[in-house]
Amino acid sequence: MATNQHKQSRAQSPISRLKSHHSRAFESLAAALDLDERLQQTEASAEQLRSLISLYRKGVTELEHGLAVRPDSATKANPAKANKLASIQAKMKANLAQAGERLATAEAGLERLRKQPAQSAARPARATRKQQPHKPPAAARAAPVSSLAAELKGVDPGLANSILNEVLDRSPGVGFDDVVGNEAAKQALREATVLPSLRPDLFGGLRQPARAVLLFGPPGNGKTLLAKAVATEAGGVFFNISAGSLMSKWVGEAEKLVRALFALARQLAPAVIFIDEVDSILSVRGDKETEVSRRLKTQFLVELDGVRAADDDSSDAGGKRKGSGGIFLLAATNRPAEIDPAVVRRFGRRLYIGMPDSRCRLNLLSCLLAKHDSVDVSEAELRELAELTDGYSASDLANLAREAAMEPLRQIRPDRLATVAKAAVRPLRGEDLRNCLARVRPSVPPESLAELLDWSEKYGSDGGAS
Repeated sequence: MATNQHKQSRAQSPISRLKSHHSRAFESLAAALDLDERLQQTEASAEQLRSLISLYRKGVTELEHGLAVRPDSATKANPAKANKLASIQAKMKANLAQAGERLATAEAGLERLRKQPAQSAARPARATRKQQPHKPPAAARAAPVSSLAAELKGVDPGLANSILNEVLDRSPGVGFDDVVGNEAAKQALREATVLPSLRPDLFGGLRQPARAVLLFGPPGNGKTLLAKAVATEAGGVFFNISAGSLMSKWVGEAEKLVRALFALARQLAPAVIFIDEVDSILSVRGDKETEVSRRLKTQFLVELDGVRAADDDSSDAGGKRKGSGGIFLLAATNRPAEIDPAVVRRFGRRLYIGMPDSRCRLNLLSCLLAKHDSVDVSEAELRELAELTDGYSASDLANLAREAAMEPLRQIRPDRLATVAKAAVRPLRGEDLRNCLARVRPSVPPESLAELLDWSEKYGSDGGAS
């Protein structure tokens, strides 16, 4: 029976086999993460740790089998399928690294239990995850929210818990390889986060990287995705702040929330704080602004100065990182001219995230179509579409692909749609995408692009290059 199942598995397409491994890995790792999170709140027994290790090992094994899948000749001949296979395996590789780290943590906890002295046998042997000598993964560091919030001096525990429960993104799960285009920005962010953590001895003195970076440019081109990639690549926790949540949810206590945010980031470092729509929070100061807005901006400026000062003193004589230099601040805006000049000055790098060029649009369309089950679009058609979509943002292209994916369903009568077999639905074709160009139009006005490029020429760190 097992032999027959193995033969059937080999008869499947590479993508089908990959999806099977991915599904089984997800099932095991989801159960492992659920158990892991519950064990963060209490002490873990040896039996619980063995169950946790077993789940992680099953997930790791499936991920390794998935990464061993190689494309056949039919997959190589189809760019969309080849890209889809590579995209799934890239995500599985990132998941494997995270699962391996958590597996090692659990195995270390179990090993400590085995080495406990004989006199401890009088009471049930249990292991405390907090006693681990090395730093656990970012999600594990953030789990005991109540105790962590209570430990912070001068910070309202209620506000701290609100941040941990509603603002903290425990698992961004996005790497730089998942971001198409924006190569200059990715390189600048690597220099500011990943490389200094690998070689702190080389990134001191005049090479000290900027710890506050402003991402500006037209909407829908990956600024938030880049911020999440920074958190993933740096192995840090990710705080996702928006103007709406800050100003509406905690009116009257906004400056206290800012103080709590940076205190938690220092406690959980390495940490990435991402502020979306920063122009709504830190706009140009004026005589007519409210007292709440004024206090909020003042507190932000104080904290920004604190991050920069801590970074200046965050390396010892041996070049090792210390103190609170593990905080990295990223902010995004579509309206950089509206940000207060005092705030702009405190961002050491100001990176323009521009519209995708023809090559980037081609890669984006390939990645989007790779997510669809049935596609019949040639490489020549993709190149033609990349030229026809000049002026489209990344989100515009995603909307175009979603609209085109509906075309095959629209050609089926409504009374048949409820019962039609999935295999009977025709594949998405290049003509579907071309027809949808008339309905999905570019969303970024040319005049706003001109304003952004002008600001980039004056204040950007890349001289207006996209």
